[in-house]
Amino acid sequence: MSARIPLLGFGLLAVAAGLAAPAPLARVTYTRSFKGSQPAYFQIEVHQDGRASYQGKDLDADPLATLQFTASPAAVRLIFQSAAVLEDFSGPRLQAKQKVAYTGDKMLAFDDATHHAEQEFTYTKLPAVAALESLFEKIATTGDDTLRLQRAVQYQPLDVLDCMRQIQGDWDGHQMAEPQLLAPVLQAMIANSAVMDSARHRAEKLLVAFSKRK
Repeated sequence: MSARIPLLGFGLLAVAAGLAAPAPLARVTYTRSFKGSQPAYFQIEVHQDGRASYQGKDLDADPLATLQFTASPAAVRLIFQSAAVLEDFSGPRLQAKQKVAYTGDKMLAFDDATHHAEQEFTYTKLPAVAALESLFEKIATTGDDTLRLQRAVQYQPLDVLDCMRQIQGDWDGHQMAEPQLLAPVLQAMIANSAVMDSARHRAEKLLVAFSKRK
């Protein structure tokens, strides 16, 4: 009996470790590919705990760049409630039959520990899909603006002010969502004395505006 106790103990520990391992959280992914547009491609992933990422490239030939951020509770709630209405993209067909102007190849996917489903579409008339598409496109605007501003600060300082004007226009036009994605770049600009004063001032005003619109 005594010889078996260590083996039994090891087995119980292994089972306990397996039971303690957390199951992967659900994840919703949205991608859009549109050659010749800006951005030419992007992908957004949002996990149920708020972990999120934006991957994009402005032009077809650009390398893919990645930004990590934490999605707001409101965005997470809308995304997963909309996915549930659509049976996690296993239910109704997302693609509408109507022929409309081409706006890119899009895809919505749902993943969790036991399930994967995805659908491709170019145009939809389902309200839940339209709500998701609108939110993700606005997040993509924020992500693309962030990547452009990062590049300008690092490689093209004379373009920083133009980037800031574009960002201000996107914000004023309610074309952006999840501005916390952009905030770290603005904060780094404010702390960087090499950035022109006018651009730093715009960055400060934008951060204040972000904090007010919640």
